Amino acid sequence: MYGIGMDRDKDCPNCNRGVAEEWNYCPMCGEKLSEEEREEE
Repeated sequence: MYGIGMDRDKDCPNCNRGVAEEWNYCPMCGEKLSEEEREEE
């Protein structure tokens, strides 16, 4: 169902589908994904 090379690092808080850590928005539902987790480096 997912394309080759798609990383599923976490789940979208809205639709619970797998999303990549570097994405800003969920491509399935459009939910804005948290940037706080990425900025804590």
